[in-house]
Amino acid sequence: MTSAWRSGSTEPLYFELAWTAARPAPVGLRTTGAVVGARRTIECDITLLDSPDHRLLRSGIVLAHRVVDGLGEWYMDAPEWSPWLPVARSVAIDAAGELPQDFTCLARPFLRGATLCPVAALSWERTETGLEAPDSTKLALIRDDRIAVVQSGVTTSRVRELTINPRRGLTDGQREWLTNRILALGAVPVTRHPSVLRRLGPGAGALTDYPRPHLHDGAGVQTWVSAQLAGRLRDVIEVDVAARCQGMDLGPTETTRTEPRVLPESPDRTDLVGMGYDPMTTPAPSIHDGNHGSIRPLQKAIRALSQSLDAMSGLLDHTWVERAQNLCAQVLDLDPHHISIHHVSREYYQLLEEITAAARSPRLTVDPDQPARPTMKRMLRESVAEAVAKCDDLEDSQGWSAAEAAVRHAAAVAEILDTGRADKVAKRLRPVVKEMVPTRRRVGDVVDVCEMSVQEAFEAGREVERASAALSAAQQSFRDAWPQHRRKILKAIHG
Repeated sequence: MTSAWRSGSTEPLYFELAWTAARPAPVGLRTTGAVVGARRTIECDITLLDSPDHRLLRSGIVLAHRVVDGLGEWYMDAPEWSPWLPVARSVAIDAAGELPQDFTCLARPFLRGATLCPVAALSWERTETGLEAPDSTKLALIRDDRIAVVQSGVTTSRVRELTINPRRGLTDGQREWLTNRILALGAVPVTRHPSVLRRLGPGAGALTDYPRPHLHDGAGVQTWVSAQLAGRLRDVIEVDVAARCQGMDLGPTETTRTEPRVLPESPDRTDLVGMGYDPMTTPAPSIHDGNHGSIRPLQKAIRALSQSLDAMSGLLDHTWVERAQNLCAQVLDLDPHHISIHHVSREYYQLLEEITAAARSPRLTVDPDQPARPTMKRMLRESVAEAVAKCDDLEDSQGWSAAEAAVRHAAAVAEILDTGRADKVAKRLRPVVKEMVPTRRRVGDVVDVCEMSVQEAFEAGREVERASAALSAAQQSFRDAWPQHRRKILKAIHG
């Protein structure tokens, strides 16, 4: 017998009941110890909106159109992503009848380019019956829920759930009478009712697309790489939605829940709000423009992701790493002065799709079960040795370019490996990376003077001359400083 059955407990009691079974407490029922009081019924029809493969539900987000007792509304609940996404937010349908632009915007990074469409229909009927003592003291509230789920035109689930919420005045005798009456109807006691979302099938209950990484000592390469990618992906999504929600009226977002709800907790519709504005009636400015939601924090997170990809490139398929880093580069090339989070390019969503898939199943080129930490330590030694060798041989522009790439790769490996020695190496490599930036020859150093006037060509030539002098000075400065950097790096890696 569970703790909920103890004397004086107000813990709810849960039962599953046959769809056609009689009501456990018909109106007008009277005994010497209890009277069935007032009853009310709530009806709700729900259309869940998601991608065909349930990307929102897998991310812990419910987006739906609900009709509660004849009143239509849009609804979003994403407790896991609070405070950036709404918690149980209901929005009255406006004159246009369109999904609120704020909801559409907030769902976009989770959809990653997939089409938003109806994926399931739920019909829900709740009958609430009060149980009272002869002196009108409230003894219990009985909730009788009938829930039907329809997917692709087929009823996939039809359940009836019974919940008894005892009050302090409910005696042991009254409790026993009530539970015996329910059990006599064929009800089965359960520990807890599964959420309605879990009744949608394996697609809705699958693992999240954005897990919080958990690593243990001795983890294999596959587990370690997956955790690194998942962590970077989670960082990107969090800064994305933090920028998107700027200026939105999300309402109260504090919650202790982690799983979203789809059914209304109350028939009272006083919580409806007009999120955003009705574009047909209100000429208000939109926050979905180029002035709200800076992409600078997003670009910082993308840069960190790109560095992690560089660090793990020795473990992953080279073609895939190149494609992912190219997508990173296209996002980093966006001008934050003219592009807001609401207008990022489609390459960004392609990048999210690539990293989401890779976090689940990375394309490794090594044994996935070999220990990750020793493997990365070996890669750190090898990458540092290559960087030192490249910086020792700086003869032409290709040599400088190869040296910078090698130094950046070694620094990335050192940054991603959380050991004391790696921290020391990373500390020694950071100034080298910084000093190599001005040694890079720019594409603009080559100027076409064919269509310039004599004066313009002269000025262009002088500009190229100054750039060439600055480049030579930077390269010479690096050569002068390199021997000292070299000693410090080798001392850090070898101890």
